[in-house]
Amino acid sequence: PGPLWVPKGRQLRVHKAAVADDTRAMLEALQQSRLPFNRRDAAEKLKSAGESHGCTLGLTIDYGNGRPVRSKSTRKQPRLVKALCEGCRAACPDFRFTSIQVNLNSKYRLHTDGFDAGPSRMIALGNFSHGRLWLHAAENNSWSLIDVHNRWVAFDGREFHFTEQWEGSERYSLVFFTNSGWNSKSLDPDVRSELESLGFAWPTKTDIFQKEEKTIVPHDKRKAAALRAWRRQQAKLFLRSLGCWLD
Repeated sequence: PGPLWVPKGRQLRVHKAAVADDTRAMLEALQQSRLPFNRRDAAEKLKSAGESHGCTLGLTIDYGNGRPVRSKSTRKQPRLVKALCEGCRAACPDFRFTSIQVNLNSKYRLHTDGFDAGPSRMIALGNFSHGRLWLHAAENNSWSLIDVHNRWVAFDGREFHFTEQWEGSERYSLVFFTNSGWNSKSLDPDVRSELESLGFAWPTKTDIFQKEEKTIVPHDKRKAAALRAWRRQQAKLFLRSLGCWLD
């Protein structure tokens, strides 16, 4: 694996992180687990890779009452939770997180992560090629194509992003993040204690986005700008493939 990738442009408050030399323990734990079908709106399956599976481990929001709770998959798969938490903490020892989005063969459409309270870490594992992360930077309205295969990436989930197509029948992607309910008054202390015992590194106020960082360009305007930048970039690539150049 290469070094931790940190996006240019709007700076994230990211601690220096070492990359674990061995991700086999995480991959083996994933391969031994049964993941439910991915129900997220932004997720779709790649026909050549089969069904899309995925779930959230750790803290999530109960859509019925709006309270932060331990996810159902956490109760069902504690061994997987421990293996993934251990892998992230080994690679990024200063990073704090309450939740993990686990995906198998899930191709995400253009979206943002609405429940993020702080920066994220991501890595993809398995037998595949391509499947990189397209990430938009609102500050300079540009796109980056990032290799996440066996490589830890730091990014801001509030930025628009989506998945590049890949070849292969096994692509696991893991996103470690802090859920917005991390410090909610309605959070049961026993839930936090249980999740910490499983390996989640609970954040403090210095680990989350500061108030001034939350005031960014409205979602719709950022999406429109991101799409314009995407179309322009693709046009440039097409013209360059024809031997032409665009100023």
